[in-house]
Amino acid sequence: MTDNSTVTPKSSIPPDDPQRHVTIARPDEDDSLPHFGIVGDTYTILLSGDDTAGKYTLIDMLVPPGGGPHPIVTTSKRCSPFLWVR
Repeated sequence: MTDNSTVTPKSSIPPDDPQRHVTIARPDEDDSLPHFGIVGDTYTILLSGDDTAGKYTLIDMLVPPGGGPHPIVTTSKRCSPFLWVR
């Protein structure tokens, strides 16, 4: 048996950089933010990869009740579902 009580896991979160550039998204005030209307849903790009050095994109999604993607039923192993947020 191995005692791992003294092993500290390596953190995947880098140390904070107080000199970093902070970007603030103001969707209620910034008319230049891109909006996309797709099948009744509205998507607003709050921060793009250009704003975050390619780390992530922040999207505000306005999906009315009953909107969004329809449930998928498949028997194919080649088809995998995407992320569902409800």
